Amino acid sequence: MRFVKIFFPSYPLVLIVTLNYNLQMHYLVFDIETKTAVASNDLSLMEISVVSVYNSEDNSIKSFTESEFSKMWPLFEKTDLIVGYNSE
Repeated sequence: MRFVKIFFPSYPLVLIVTLNYNLQMHYLVFDIETKTAVASNDLSLMEISVVSVYNSEDNSIKSFTESEFSKMWPLFEKTDLIVGYNSE
């Protein structure tokens, strides 16, 4: 087993992901920040400010605004595992 610590600079969070050496899984960890807090449970009312993505393939963190989502989607399409921060 290999333990990888993923640090998000703007959060006091350390996410530990356990990988099997033989598997060599490519994964993404994403976090979505919204423009405003919504008091209702209607998620369609929320506007996205930025999505930050950690990519295990090149050990990088990239952030995307709404106008850059077309550059972000290919990352999600070619990964083995997607991990969302505080998502269901």
